[in-house]
This record gives sequence, structure tokens and C-alpha cells, in this order.
Amino acid sequence: MGLVVPFKVQWYNTAVAASGHPEWVLPCFGRAHTLGLLIGNTRDMWPALKAHANADPSNWIGEHVRPDPVDDFAALAVGAAAKALQAATGTAPATRFSQDMETDKFVHMQLLASICGLTHKDNHSMLSIHETFGPWLSLRAAVCLDADAPLGLDQPDPIPHPNPRSVPLIKAHMEAILEPGHTAGWRDWLRGRDIVGDFDPARAHRFSEDQLAYHYTKHYDLLRQ
Repeated sequence: MGLVVPFKVQWYNTAVAASGHPEWVLPCFGRAHTLGLLIGNTRDMWPALKAHANADPSNWIGEHVRPDPVDDFAALAVGAAAKALQAATGTAPATRFSQDMETDKFVHMQLLASICGLTHKDNHSMLSIHETFGPWLSLRAAVCLDADAPLGLDQPDPIPHPNPRSVPLIKAHMEAILEPGHTAGWRDWLRGRDIVGDFDPARAHRFSEDQLAYHYTKHYDLLRQ
């Protein structure tokens, strides 16, 4: 998937419990310092996703692909890694995906990414911003292992905003598109992502135009090779 960041499950559990959502805690397997992995992707996933969606013609029903290609691809990739981890630990990892909205499976991915030092959580755009990739990444899964986190894995300090000069710009943009009577289209949301991502080296990691269009519209024809 491209991005794998280790964390202690207890960091996240402490944060969500303090926020008033103890139902969001992740499994600890009875350990005091449980190892977790946050998994995500950059623009590099797009060619592999297209290949996956087109690998079997039976996936397609008319103009639609079955199942959801992004969720399916993520489940296959993370599932393969989980099997390898199970072989190493002897216990199946507990995996939570970003598309899991049920209370007992939900993970606040942006909060987790901030806690483990992967991204800055921008409260104006509601985007996770990486120091290198900017907003051009997606958070896919959290995997909790029946294993202790390695010694020396300390909770990092929060990442400062990688593009602080964008703050007044994105604040004004969000106020404009959320103004009563305005119906925001997907290009309005993309404009917000471009605003916070307007810095080096993030510019070089912007998603391709087809990838962006699919991200916001889910037009399946964009996946056809």
C-alpha cells in the first residue's frame, strides 16, 4: 500500500477515551504496549488499482465494477499482510478499515495518523497533511497485532502544519463553499486540497487527473484501461 507506520495502540485508545468515545478503542490483546500498524497509500496505488479492477472481466456489471475496487484492493493487500503477521505471531491481527463505519469497528483515521506522527490534522480543510506528500495520500487501515511494540517506540510530538501560509486561504475557501445556499461540487473540495497542498515537495505527489476525478466522482469508466 506504500505507507506503513508503527504505533502503540494505547496512544490512540487514550486519545479517543479522553474525547468521549471509548467505544472507538482498538483491541489490545491484554497487553500494556500493543503494536499497531497504520496503513495508507500515495498516488502510486493508482496503476495497481486499475490493474486489479481490470484483471477479471467478471468484475464488471455493465458500467459498474463489483465489489468497490478501492475497498476491495485495500482489503486484499492488507489481508495478505495480515496473514503473514499471523504466521509470525500465532494470532490473527485485528484489522479495521477506513470504510468500516460500525461503532465497534470505526477508527478515527485522521486522529490516529496525527497521533502516530504521520500527518498533521488540519481542522479547517479536515484533511491529513504529510510533510512530503501533503494531502495526496489516503488512510486505509489500522492493524493491531498480538505483539508488544518494540522498545524505543515513543509517541512523537505533533507534526506542525507543513504549509502554514495556506491556513488563512483554506479558512476563507471553506467558509465560502459552506456558506448557506451554496452547493459545493467536487471541484470545490479539490480546490481546498490544492490550497493546502501548494508546497514543495508535495506538489510532485499530487494525484493524477484521472485519479482525482475517480476519487471524487467514482466514475468507473476512469478505471478502464
